[in-house]
Amino acid sequence: MQKVETIPRKKAGDFKPDYVKLGIEEVVIGTGDRQLKIGGEKALPFLKEDGELPHPFAAALEIWDVQPQGWSPYLEEVYGQVWNDPVMWAEYVEKETSAKALFLRIMSLHPDYRREREESTLTVFKHILDKVNLPLIVTGTGIAEIDRILMPKLAEAAEGRNLLLGNATAENYREITAACMKYDHSLITESPIDINIAKQVNILVSDAGLKKDRIVMYATTGSLGYGFEYAYSIMEKSRLFGLAGDTFMNKPQIALIGQETWRAKESAVSRETGISWEIITALGYIHAGADLVVLRHPRSLEVGEGN
Repeated sequence: MQKVETIPRKKAGDFKPDYVKLGIEEVVIGTGDRQLKIGGEKALPFLKEDGELPHPFAAALEIWDVQPQGWSPYLEEVYGQVWNDPVMWAEYVEKETSAKALFLRIMSLHPDYRREREESTLTVFKHILDKVNLPLIVTGTGIAEIDRILMPKLAEAAEGRNLLLGNATAENYREITAACMKYDHSLITESPIDINIAKQVNILVSDAGLKKDRIVMYATTGSLGYGFEYAYSIMEKSRLFGLAGDTFMNKPQIALIGQETWRAKESAVSRETGISWEIITALGYIHAGADLVVLRHPRSLEVGEGN
């Protein structure tokens, strides 16, 4: 009987996929010794044997430039003494928490909150810039008609601070992309849990002239139990396409965890349940490829410290 040749079984660490030669773009947020670097991976999350993972995932805490309505009473326990003053709120995050970045949502010009004129909003924003050295991620109201005017003014006011600004969509990318290019900031591109639209937006801002290492992707985030599986799969596919050589998809990814988890009914059960819901959702997206997660409760940060 002819002897059958067998292929030797390889050890887990022997397999080196082709994508280790490629990689995710590295994006830098902030300046000086507080700057934050995200991206740069040449393998899937936590698979160090397959390729370089130069930067651990990072967590930011979310604040608004106006006292929020409808936030959980468990968040009010933490921020209730400072959230009516956005400058104090920002200083609290920098001095009293381990957040690697500050996520500032400009809501004072939103129709549901509007109590100030645009000049007042810009003044408060400049005070935050003066008082806080953490890397800043800044987004607008979410209303295109307002944000296409507001975001370029914020970009100008923060020239030299290397912000991450958002969000650019296929419908409103022109103004904010131009502002990022003019004042040297990075940009969040947003898509509605659709990998084709995600790539389209990245192509649009790239064709407009934005540098390839200035783009961070946001594919919309669902909370655990509320569309999490679908959002996870889109994020994971985006990371796989990027590692496989798609230069329009090889971008770091951000996940807005707090805004989704703290409005889930489970977060109202107890403080510990709310924090757990936020932590577990964040960990899921980190495994899918999120480089930066935005949380709301400071205690949720503790799980990621040292990683």
